[in-house]
Amino acid sequence: MRSFVLIAFGLIVLQNTAAAQANPGTSLAETAPSIEPATGVIGETSAGIPHEFTPLTESERLRLYLRRAFGPAAIAWAAAAGGIAQSTDTPKEWRRGADGYGKRVGNSMATHIIDKTLEYGASELLREDNRYIRSDETGFGKRVKHAVGAAFVARNEGGRRHFAYSRFGGAAGSAFISRLWQPHSTNSSGDGAVTFGVIIATGIGGNFLHEFWPARKDAPKPH
Repeated sequence: MRSFVLIAFGLIVLQNTAAAQANPGTSLAETAPSIEPATGVIGETSAGIPHEFTPLTESERLRLYLRRAFGPAAIAWAAAAGGIAQSTDTPKEWRRGADGYGKRVGNSMATHIIDKTLEYGASELLREDNRYIRSDETGFGKRVKHAVGAAFVARNEGGRRHFAYSRFGGAAGSAFISRLWQPHSTNSSGDGAVTFGVIIATGIGGNFLHEFWPARKDAPKPH
């Protein structure tokens, strides 16, 4: 079952990457910025490059990193992930009870912080912008496709799309670095690959939330 999941995930990555390269102007819908950079969510118009796309400043990039790595959503996610692992008794060496739950929450939070820290460093080096951009489509299916596809692309400082190297590098790095403190039952390379898939899938879930959560009416307009 695990092998099937990994193979299927690999095919999804290849399919979306190929689609983004083959159709760079149509793989994602775009709109002009309408949400402040610190939220990590902006909007665009339907042009290939946003008309009013503004690159992240150093302070905005740092603020976005801190929000994503240590903000309330990150803590809530770690608590939920720890609860899921607790319910399945994974890893079994940590057992159940308060102590086991604390270890699982700590494991989830540490993995998440490493992920976002590596992504931040790589995005700074590569000048990548990983903010989510809402679709301007109205159809549910098109918006779902947009939310999934957005997990595989980032933007350069000119607003052009390319494969999200920093996002995937952070996910891969944290997935395998976190094997260092895992007990025997969850410290294999296969377990690391599964964690990598979970991180990417969680990011897609976050895209769905950003895509379908009602936009703030008082969001600042682009300058």
